Amino acid sequence: MNDFSAATGSGTGEIDLTWSSPGDDGSSGALVSGSQFLIKYSSVSSQVWSSMNYSRYISTAVSQGVINSLTVTGLIERATYYFYIRTADERPNWSPLSNKTTAWAQFNPSGQSNGLMT
Repeated sequence: MNDFSAATGSGTGEIDLTWSSPGDDGSSGALVSGSQFLIKYSSVSSQVWSSMNYSRYISTAVSQGVINSLTVTGLIERATYYFYIRTADERPNWSPLSNKTTAWAQFNPSGQSNGLMT
């Protein structure tokens, strides 16, 4: 997966992630029931995959090429986060590590309405 991306979310402490699904055993076929995505993230840029503290598993059954999205919540406002993702099929055969992507968690000062003027 080389199209893994992160963007500042719309809610406080949120980051939105998107990626397209690889195929089963590479780049063809569907990921069947029992497959999963593993997302790891940290606010420390030098951490590598094996030492990242936070992770999220997502069980899936999805066709190759489908665009997936996830909003990560509860993050420290204004902090920059670094993300990687891997996929496993039902066996599990793990994919190579994705590209690293970064974004900062949304900050909404109290008393303001997401910066929109009325």
